[in-house]
Amino acid sequence: MALTFFSQQEWNQLLSPVLRAALPKAGICRNFPRAMVYAPIALQGVGVPHPYGLQVIKHLDMLLCHPANKTKTGAFLEAVLQAHQLETGTSYGLFQQVYANTSILASDTWANRTWSELGSLSIHLEFDSPSLQLLRRGDQLLVDLFIESLVDQLTLKWLNWCRIFLRAGTLSDIVNADGTAITLKAWKGLRADSRSDRSFSQLDWWEQRNVEVDFKAQS
Repeated sequence: MALTFFSQQEWNQLLSPVLRAALPKAGICRNFPRAMVYAPIALQGVGVPHPYGLQVIKHLDMLLCHPANKTKTGAFLEAVLQAHQLETGTSYGLFQQVYANTSILASDTWANRTWSELGSLSIHLEFDSPSLQLLRRGDQLLVDLFIESLVDQLTLKWLNWCRIFLRAGTLSDIVNADGTAITLKAWKGLRADSRSDRSFSQLDWWEQRNVEVDFKAQS
């Protein structure tokens, strides 16, 4: 169940024919209230564990146990979460962000779907991961500025595409030394590809396909 993301309704649909066949074999009416079927025996229920609950527990187990035990899977999870933090560009780790605010910025991954699942159940998970650093006085993360400006979700997504294409995480990555104007390179959608350039990013970015076309179309 570590890799499944069925909703509770989908699990109910999958289990319906199974329970209708299995309950009579156990001497229980096939129409017995499902709340009692899934209730624990200590509360006078049948004690059948609901797969949706087991699925959520397995996802939490993956997130809590593998990084703590420093397994290879834990290293992969850490890499994915750090990539997501760079992708969303905020000062908080993926699971500390509000799903409704920044999910549009994140790629569809196992971590993203788990984040959605935990958010829908109001489960808060603290996951220790390196955050994006502000190395200059008065600097700010660009995505935090976008969110504070109350832009709509589609505009936020487009601005984030441009930010990723420019490989810029902070305001200082796209403005001049005294912070009074956006650099000409950033304004024209030209990223710094040389280490001699002041705004060259030391972070491990990835290639964002088709973003250059979108950037120029919106400029």
